[in-house]
Amino acid sequence: MSAVRVRAAELIRPASLTWTDVLPTVERVSASAGVARLGGRASSTAVPDPIAGLHLPKTPGDTILRPRLFDLLSAGAAERALTLVSGPPGAGKTVLLASWLRERRPEAKLAWISLHEHDGIPFWQRLIDAVRPAPAGQRAPPVQRGTGEAASAFIEAVEQLERPLVVVLDDLHHAAPTVLTDLDRILRSPPTELHFVAASRIDPPLSLHLLRVAGDLMEVRAQQLAFDEPEARELLAGMSLELEEDTLAAVLARTEGWAAGLRLLGLSLQAQEGKPSVVERLTVDERPVAEFLAAEVLATQPPDVRLFLLRTSIVDSLDGELANELTGRRDGERLLERLLHDNLFVDRAAGGVYRYHQLFGALLRAEAQYELGDELVALHERAAVCLARRGRPVAALTHAVGAERWELVSVLLAEHWSAIFASAEGRPAAGVLEALSPARAAECTVVAAFSALLRIAAGNVRGEAALLADAQSRRAEFAAAARPGFDALVRYASALAARTRGNLTQAARLAALGLERAPVEAASTASEDQRRALGLATLGAAELWDGATEEAQSTLEEALDVSRRAGTIVAEIDALSHLALLELNAGQLRRAARVARAALELERTHACGVGPAVLARIVLALVQHAWGDLDAAQAALASVDALTRRSGDVPGRVLAAVAAAMVALSEGGDAADDAVLRLRSMRRRVAVPALLSGRLAALEARLLAKTARLDDAAAVVAAAEPESEPALAVAAARIQLALGSPFGALEALEARPRGSLYVEIEARLTEAIALRGSGEEDAALVALEDALALAEPEAVRRPFVDAGGALRDLLGAHLRRTNAHRWLAAELVAFLDDRATPEGVAPGELVEALSDRESEVLHYLPTIMSNADIAGELFVSVNTVKTHVKSIYRKLGATRRQDAVRRARQLRLL
Repeated sequence: MSAVRVRAAELIRPASLTWTDVLPTVERVSASAGVARLGGRASSTAVPDPIAGLHLPKTPGDTILRPRLFDLLSAGAAERALTLVSGPPGAGKTVLLASWLRERRPEAKLAWISLHEHDGIPFWQRLIDAVRPAPAGQRAPPVQRGTGEAASAFIEAVEQLERPLVVVLDDLHHAAPTVLTDLDRILRSPPTELHFVAASRIDPPLSLHLLRVAGDLMEVRAQQLAFDEPEARELLAGMSLELEEDTLAAVLARTEGWAAGLRLLGLSLQAQEGKPSVVERLTVDERPVAEFLAAEVLATQPPDVRLFLLRTSIVDSLDGELANELTGRRDGERLLERLLHDNLFVDRAAGGVYRYHQLFGALLRAEAQYELGDELVALHERAAVCLARRGRPVAALTHAVGAERWELVSVLLAEHWSAIFASAEGRPAAGVLEALSPARAAECTVVAAFSALLRIAAGNVRGEAALLADAQSRRAEFAAAARPGFDALVRYASALAARTRGNLTQAARLAALGLERAPVEAASTASEDQRRALGLATLGAAELWDGATEEAQSTLEEALDVSRRAGTIVAEIDALSHLALLELNAGQLRRAARVARAALELERTHACGVGPAVLARIVLALVQHAWGDLDAAQAALASVDALTRRSGDVPGRVLAAVAAAMVALSEGGDAADDAVLRLRSMRRRVAVPALLSGRLAALEARLLAKTARLDDAAAVVAAAEPESEPALAVAAARIQLALGSPFGALEALEARPRGSLYVEIEARLTEAIALRGSGEEDAALVALEDALALAEPEAVRRPFVDAGGALRDLLGAHLRRTNAHRWLAAELVAFLDDRATPEGVAPGELVEALSDRESEVLHYLPTIMSNADIAGELFVSVNTVKTHVKSIYRKLGATRRQDAVRRARQLRLL
């Protein structure tokens, strides 16, 4: 509060002898049918409200309480002359104020004035009536005086009160200028006991700058009014929409927390058949949102402002200079600032860059397409030239395509194709180019080459050689300065195509050639760094698939470093996915899971679809299989099966077949027969990468042995030279065991080379079973203990589970003999005794991490608190807690609270 105040009534002078109460009422969303339903869980819906006889707007019973905003309002009503709630239409301002008064009633006399209502009583008279109500059954005669005199009379009435007065002014943007003038005079030196709380669509013409300096202003603006994740989840849960995290995040990002947008998109989701489960399936009808914005926002703008909005909506972000370029005005910066302060769905970032909210921008672009017609081509050309001149080539390219300026497109794309292909910033431009018809794309040489690259990246390698050759034949058509970038594009596309087809030697040669021709790092540009990241990721992947794991490790780590520095998301995901496979191949399951999750998180964060990190999903499936969770492995493989079957990516398809075969080996029955057919088909049709060739043959032999086709299994092993591949040696030993020859099994294992962790564990277990079969019990226990020692650090369980009853007695003997590796051996015995299920064996590490809010809820689960108690502690609904608990159970593989707590402690989450 100001340190020095004088009687406000003495500062107010009559402005005129006539007054106007409020401006004419405009059509708005009523409290019973729209905006007022956008927030909260109110404790009362009665009208009039029982609080001091106030006639508060009606709020529904499912109104969401917002304590974080209630705190601001309560602090402002107690300490500040004015609390301003300023936000766009549909931000939930009225509901917020009404629910605040019902839930956090201030210790003061209250008055509520809705300025959109016009009942014939002057504004100041309404306030005087609220302060000094007439006796019951009577109505005080109106004060016949000018507005200044009426305001003075109101101040005199306030100063006679025995306690503070809080006046809530709803829809202050409807107030008449004379009312605002008098209100401003009061606020410059208000009585200590008077506090105004005002809601407005725009910043009112009050001396807000002076109030800020004096410490007499509390502000709640659009950013605070925006719903956060828990509030949005609760709002949608109240509409019977229990959305998955990714889907909720997509809805929240699209609406930017705008209350009306959330409500209206929620209604559109309700209209869908079934509930969307992943972001890729989130197709929401936005027409109700567009209709709301068109009626409540766009239709209320003057013609010149409306035209400004339509013309500038074609760009994602702009400043005053670009706005002037597009509109021909000179006051673009000033107008953008005014739109910002008028809460017209405009945001301003650092550097004076403005952007329209997503939903409002979509409406403006749709209206521009309809109203501006041919002018759009000229607008796109202006935008392209201006953005290119100002160093924003990726954004410029989108508009150059829209203007059909193919010369400019050639120059921009040749130099910056790597950013457009591989960075988050370039995704809109890539989408524009991908949407071009084949005939239109062929008109521009560089666009044709880039279109071929997009096809190859999607796994479609048919005809790509002809497309690239045709593009190269027209290389001389464009400026010499653009040719180096074009050549780099063709080389990378060719290397990626060779890798996709499984021609790994050619892929490595082309990728290395591209890297040799790139400039040294010290002199490189951002585009050249991005090209280098892509080339390194392709080279490292080719080396890994070809079995050169040491070289691949070095190359992929360099690719990861360069891609992060250059912001090359596609290369970063590619490098991470192959590093995860490398870690898995080295037996580092925990690290493989962490790296694969990092790739998936990048894919999710940057909305890349489910393509770039398919390999990471397969790696996670193999990790889950090794940890003993067969259901999780099957689910992960099911999510990528259709993608890998359609894709021309040979290494990825072979690895998916290997993973499916390993799962089938654990299942047996018809699954094993189907897996054999798939492996045989794979070996006939494609060049199997060296990294997987021995494993593929070994799996086929193991599957044949599983289905009692021992002669066929032995033939597969013999044809594949088992002495050169550890997995084949294990397969040969298993065949001997099936034939009843433990000595033959030991002989098959004797000269094997050392293999991966998983294969070594299988080999030691096979050796243990064979030794026990040959009567060497002590040696068998030593081999079993070796297998447990190898398995325990990475929590590998599947080889023990697949060995079945043959291991049960050995494990029991091990537990009676020693305490070494006791927890793992005991869990395995419990499973083999049917006292636990595969899901009952906790994985060594979570594949899907808990969210921050889930971790918070998890810490309440060991207590005796109910879901309702937890909801009260966290200020969320019970439905929200139930959703978090359900997700925690799924991620921990638990079905009960007790199991979730036990597994969380095993994983050191508690």
